[in-house]
Order: sequence, then structure tokens, then C-alpha cells
Amino acid sequence: MIGGPQILGGFRLLDADDSAGKGGQGTVRRAVCERTDFPGLAVGTTVALKVMSVLDHDDANWQSLESMISVLGSLDSPNVVRHYGCFRERVGDAVLHVVVMEFLEGETLRARLAKHPSGLNADVTLEIIRAAASGLAAAAAAGVVHRDIKPKNIFLCADGKVKVIDFGIARCEDSPVEGVVPGTLDYMPPETIIGDSQGSPASDVYSLGLCLYEALTGRPAFPKFKRGPSDSIEAFVVRARQMRAPELDAPLVAANPDLASVLRRMTDPDVTHRMSTAAEVELELQDLLDALARGEWHLPPDGWTDGDSDKGDAPTADGGTQVDAPPASIFRRIVRNRRELMLILALIIELLSTAVIIWQRPKPSALEEDRRQLAERLKAAEKARERAERAAAEALRSRDEGKEAVR
Repeated sequence: MIGGPQILGGFRLLDADDSAGKGGQGTVRRAVCERTDFPGLAVGTTVALKVMSVLDHDDANWQSLESMISVLGSLDSPNVVRHYGCFRERVGDAVLHVVVMEFLEGETLRARLAKHPSGLNADVTLEIIRAAASGLAAAAAAGVVHRDIKPKNIFLCADGKVKVIDFGIARCEDSPVEGVVPGTLDYMPPETIIGDSQGSPASDVYSLGLCLYEALTGRPAFPKFKRGPSDSIEAFVVRARQMRAPELDAPLVAANPDLASVLRRMTDPDVTHRMSTAAEVELELQDLLDALARGEWHLPPDGWTDGDSDKGDAPTADGGTQVDAPPASIFRRIVRNRRELMLILALIIELLSTAVIIWQRPKPSALEEDRRQLAERLKAAEKARERAERAAAEALRSRDEGKEAVR
């Protein structure tokens, strides 16, 4: 659209074609509303326009888009990008479908992780994914499945809010069967390839679980696929049929069984064993955040971070085949385990030494114990006798004083 119109559907474009972002479905443009008849928008409001050039001779694509945007526009969630509506316009020989959304300032989770290759702090990560789960729960309540949850589609706003974005391949659960399910292979659940699922709330839970692990550790839960389309699909089918669960071996995860349990139930390859709704995920993550706030989390041993795993243990095999950790990583694990073993042995030795000292401490004989008890009884009797003598003397003194007064 270079050299295209500066006014599109009553919206004045503010930037170059690709300055606000690109996706598989179109180009995002920043614009200002100059229309007085667009629902929910005041003149002068800055918005994001998702512009898609389509071939739509029978209006089927337009009707599908219009229906989906109507549903998304009705969502009342602070964790879903707001959709104001859509319009279409012909520009030259092209038909443009345009979605009007709120303009967000900030960065995606993918961009944030690029700055933090060892992963984000646990509290930050849990809050981000909890908020994303809240947005997905709101969408699911309206019958919408996102189907492309990945770090790039979780947006971290400059004001601290978290929003799920890019519903370009979302579908309503009651929509007709499409055939091949679209999505990003690295984050898709097995049932979308080897099963008959067109995507479900549980599918979004799986993808969100992979995002959670990656945000905590800085590394993907599975090896990334090759970028070649045919190679990627073939490798994904192999992994899907193997029904392999991700290796949740990062130190922070391994040290916290409750966190590991949540991740395992989010990323179970068998959809019947997986957490089925984002609403459930939101509650579980809030419990983890509360436990973290109470100081009930365990941190990895000193000197260990998930970034260390990123250097030695990051999955790098193609086609979903897990590779063994390099020797350097294995050495670090041996050193860590040996240090922990030595600490445990030192504690056991200290406890045994204390027990021996207590056991060898001289014990009083039965006769000495009898003597001690007798001495205590004599002392008590002596005190009682002294109290009785004082009471008797006081009584005699009172009697003598009374007689003197009578005289």
C-alpha cells in the first residue's frame, strides 16, 4: 500500500505501512478517527487499523469477519484488545477489509523476553500469564477460541496492563469445520493435528502453558521447528503422534511442586487430562501468586538460574527430537547435586553428634534422685514450720494487746 491513500474509511493514517506491525493476516496501521458515525469512537481518537487485502467475490470472508468482530466488540475484559468494529473499502483493484482496534503502546511478551534471555521474575511472569488467562476466559465465555496464543500475541502495555491481541484466526466454537487448522506450530497442541479438534478453550490453555514456561525460563518448552513449511509440518506431526509432554526441568520449576503441577496440567498432550478452561488457569495462577507473596516459594540453589539452563540445556534439535544436555550442563548438575549432598551429610553428622553428647551425659542414680526429692520435701516443711511459728507469735501478740486494753 505504499503510495496509497492517507485517508482510509474516514481514518487519517499517521505512519508508514509497516511501522505499527505486520502479521500473517495483514498490516497494522496507526490512524486517527475523523468520522462522526463510527460506533464507540470520538473524532480525534488514535486507533490501530488492521488492513487486509482480500479476494472476496461472494462476501463470505466479509460476513465471517463482521460476525467475529461483533462478538469481540461485545467483550468487557481489560485483558483483551478492544475491537471497535470493521469496514471495507475498495482501493484501486483491491478490496480492503479493515478492523478498527484500540491503539496500544508497549511491547509484546516476545519482545520483552528478547531483552531477558534468562526469563522474567516469577511474580512478573505469573501476573502476565494470569492476566492473559483472564482475557482468554472472557473470550471463551463468548464462544471464541483464539487458536494462536504465543508470546508475540500477549501484549504488555506501557501502563502495566496485559492484553491478548491478534484474533485473526480465532473462531467461534459453533463455526463450521474448516479442514486444516491454522496456527503457529511451535505452540499448537497435538489434538489440532492428530485429532479432530478445530481448536477449543483447552487448546488455548496448552499454548498459554508453553508461554508460561518460556517466560519463566527464557527458553522454549520444546525445540523450535525448522522454518521450512513442509519440514515443520512433518516434524510437528511426529511430535504430536508421540504425545510427548515438555521437560519441565528448569530449576525454578523443579523447586516448586505446585508450579510444576500447574504447568504439567496446562501442557498435557492428552486433552482429556489437561486443564480445560482459561478460567481455571487464572484461579490456579492466582493461588501461586498468593503463595509467592507469602514467601512460600523455594528458589534454586545459589548460583543457579534458569539462564544457566538456557546456555547448556536449551532445546535445539530439529523436528521435535529432544537432545541430551551438553557435557557442560551435565557437569553443572553434578556439581550442584554434590553440593546439596554434602550439605545434607553435614546436617546428619551434626544431629548424630548432638544425640551422642546427650546420650553420654551422666545420669543421676536412683539413690541420688531419692536424696534430691527428700531434700526438697525437707526444705518445703521447714518453710511451712516457719510460717506457722510466725502466725502463732502474731496471735499471742494480739491476745496480749487485748488484755492490756481491758485493764
